Amino acid sequence: MRNAQRDHALSPLDQIRQAEAEVTARLAGAREAAAQHLARIRNENQRIIAEAEETGRREGEAAYQDAIAAAEEEARLIRAAGQQQAVELKTLGAERMTAAVEAILDRVLGGLDKNEC
Repeated sequence: MRNAQRDHALSPLDQIRQAEAEVTARLAGAREAAAQHLARIRNENQRIIAEAEETGRREGEAAYQDAIAAAEEEARLIRAAGQQQAVELKTLGAERMTAAVEAILDRVLGGLDKNEC
């Protein structure tokens, strides 16, 4: 009630000035609160972005390591299959060489037997 009595004691122009000052003060407070809120939001956004970048980096690194491991396993399997194929070809070559030598010897020795008679 004192404010009401004091307000009546002020001239209408002074009352308007006082109201403007109060509104300006409230507006300044609201601007400061908004600026602080905006700063908090920006900090939170930066934290979220940094966290997302780190998560993406970790996931990318894990995917890269998985791809490397899969490629190494595939290379190991190809190498093992190549080695097995080399062993099979060597065995087959030895068998064919033996058969070829026997065939040559049969012809040569068989031919000698016929020529000697």
